[in-house]
Amino acid sequence: MLTKVGRKRPMLICSDCGHPISDADVSERGRRLLGSSLIMLALAAISGMTFFLTQMRQGPGAGSEPAERAQQE
Repeated sequence: MLTKVGRKRPMLICSDCGHPISDADVSERGRRLLGSSLIMLALAAISGMTFFLTQMRQGPGAGSEPAERAQQE
């Protein structure tokens, strides 16, 4: 657990042991969180597009077999 200490230049310290946490650790954690969020967003977009394209391909007029499609035309 972290505690914010100070007014002019606030810093974070560990509530359990009292050691200060450097700003580099906090910024690295933020970058890692941003990167993982972007990856999750990209995976969701790819999944959505795959589902959408599959639904378009299996639309109401498309049969599963080529012979069925020929009979419908």
